[in-house]
Amino acid sequence: MKIPTIGQLGKSKIPVKFARAERRKLWYSATYVEDDGAERQFEFPIDVSWTDDGVFLPEHKPVQLMRWMREHLEFIQRSLSAAMGGGPPPYDPPDYSQSRPAGTASRGIARPYPPGVK
Repeated sequence: MKIPTIGQLGKSKIPVKFARAERRKLWYSATYVEDDGAERQFEFPIDVSWTDDGVFLPEHKPVQLMRWMREHLEFIQRSLSAAMGGGPPPYDPPDYSQSRPAGTASRGIARPYPPGVK
């Protein structure tokens, strides 16, 4: 299994697309291009408890969702390391709601309305 780099995901010009909502998480699918030119998919979650008043649309530019892509890549790398004897296995993806200090404004995509709506 080859894991994409954050650079491959961030440089992509292909929009990140909403895939599904499951277990209080919004799953998005990012398309990236490998060195050999092959297109691959990478899915990552966004915990709904983190979203506050943010607007999550069916499509986003990859750079807008880099934070969650990076956190999920780190989770995958820790899981693989644990599977190979490098530490305790993580039983669940990281709790993204704990990443933001309490009382701070949402640092996600925080627009009160979708573009074009007043």
